[in-house]
Amino acid sequence: MLTVVHEGQAPNETGSSHSLLDEIVRDGARQMLAAALQAEVADYIARHAGEVDDT
Repeated sequence: MLTVVHEGQAPNETGSSHSLLDEIVRDGARQMLAAALQAEVADYIARHAGEVDDT
């Protein structure tokens, strides 16, 4: 992954530095993944709502 490193900026524990923009992008990606998962679960439940286990 490419990152922008500014002079004088201390690296974090992993050895790379993260900017505010990196954090915003990561948060947006997490939100998109969560929304996609919720949509998949809702679709799965809707498609299988009428099924019953007879055991």
